[in-house]
Order: sequence, then C-alpha cells, then structure tokens
Amino acid sequence: MIDGYTIIPKLQKMGFEIIAITFIAGKNSHLTEGKFEQAQEKARAWHSKHPNVIFAASGQGMSWSGVVVSAHTSYSDYVKFKNEHDSEFGEVLTDTQSFLVDLNPKTTLKPFNVKYLAELELAQNNMIAGGTGRTNRSSPR
Repeated sequence: MIDGYTIIPKLQKMGFEIIAITFIAGKNSHLTEGKFEQAQEKARAWHSKHPNVIFAASGQGMSWSGVVVSAHTSYSDYVKFKNEHDSEFGEVLTDTQSFLVDLNPKTTLKPFNVKYLAELELAQNNMIAGGTGRTNRSSPR
C-alpha cells in the first residue's frame, strides 16, 4: 500500500510563493489515435523535465481534460511557465485556465499533508472493527 515515503517541504521557505492549478482543455476529439498518443507522450516528457510541476494528469469534468499543479517563486515565474506551456502545446489545446494559490501562511486554511489520509484509514479501520478501537488489518485492501 505504501508507494514511498515523502517529506512535505515548506514550499514558502524554499522560495515558492504560488501554487498554480492549471486546467487544460485539449483538442482530443480532433486528434487521430496516433496523434493523441504522441501528444500524451510529449506532455509526459515536457512535464517531467520541469521540476516545479508536482502533478500532471488527464482527467475529465467541467469541460476540462487535464490538470497541472505547479509551484512558482513569483507571479512573473508563473507567467513565464504558463506562456512556455501554452506555446509548447498550443496546437493540441483549446484553452487553459489557472487557479493561483498564495502560499502565505495567513491564507492557508489547512496545510497540505498526506498524514490526513493515514488518519482517515485509521478511522475507517475503527469503523470496520465495530468502533472498538481495534484495527482490522486482515481485511483486503
């Protein structure tokens, strides 16, 4: 169940001021199967070369077909990244829009951390064990 161990850095102390959640609408229906596969591979390679991209995936909902989560040291850094991204993929995208998150601790309601998932699993295991406080580790996952 564990894929690896992760340290959650304090992004602001590393010099990052913004997290950008960029939604992408692609021309998927206009691409032949081979072109779609090429576009996916190009996107995988491009995002892998940018260490500030912390997550990128295809998806669906609200008329979007993908999402990119990236960290930026400033608004100028974000604009440069977005312009480069849109230029690189302009032929296969119909639209991109970003939601920008200020990493200022005063605006954070709940800090990002995966420890909450462990708390969720513990609560679920307690429910499975009948609320006795015992975890049921023999249940299939």
